[in-house]
Amino acid sequence: MKKTLLLIAVIAFLLTARPIPAAAQGGFENITESSAKAIPSQFEVGETQVPVDKQNAAVLKTGSGAQVIVGILRSKGFPPRISLKYTGMLVSPGKISVCGNSVGSGTYGFGLSAPPRKADGTFRLFNRSGDEVFNCTATREESVAPKPLAVTTSKSGAKLIFYGYSVDMQ
Repeated sequence: MKKTLLLIAVIAFLLTARPIPAAAQGGFENITESSAKAIPSQFEVGETQVPVDKQNAAVLKTGSGAQVIVGILRSKGFPPRISLKYTGMLVSPGKISVCGNSVGSGTYGFGLSAPPRKADGTFRLFNRSGDEVFNCTATREESVAPKPLAVTTSKSGAKLIFYGYSVDMQ
């Protein structure tokens, strides 16, 4: 009887124990499908609420289990101080790195300055006050069809690809 109970306990443990996916151990894992409710419907820019395009948003789980949210804003029709400055938003639950720059916990807006030719652009990250936190090179992705947002994840981090330009996140 004891052997049978022990065997059942071992089988139950083996059936329910699952290894942690490699992406979640040190990098990022895209969990948008199971966590879509975490994506906000609005992003506050000053005193203005700008809608978030939930079709072009992603929820990423970090190696520590925290959730990073990134999304494209629907800023068309808003004043130029918003529509020309902000492409999307980033919500960071803790310290992450974007383009090698440290980003603390909080909500941020980001923008893209793209040259008219097929060259690299400039990614700009803004705090809630609209002040630029940093800027870095946004690499032109020739092999990727330009769409509002795509995310690739790996053991080492994530690549955010928006409108044909990319930045690395760790």
